[in-house]
Amino acid sequence: MRMNSQPKLGILGGIGPISTAYLYVALVTGLQKRGYGMDNTTYPQIIVNSIPAPELVGTRVDKEQRRPYALGLKQLDAMGVDHITMA
Repeated sequence: MRMNSQPKLGILGGIGPISTAYLYVALVTGLQKRGYGMDNTTYPQIIVNSIPAPELVGTRVDKEQRRPYALGLKQLDAMGVDHITMA
């Protein structure tokens, strides 16, 4: 059951664990600038799914390399998130 009417946000992280932390801080800071965060009930639910996955660098990425990303996205979808971003 949702505590508020805000969308549920998902972050697929772990690709760069520190980048996930930076994204989370930037997201919360942006919400505060828009008037959210006056108390804890005004923040949207944010789910971080930190996955162990290879870096996808280069022009060719095979199916096996994409597998952890696809699984992580499916897991966030199963949690009912409304929007997903990757860090």
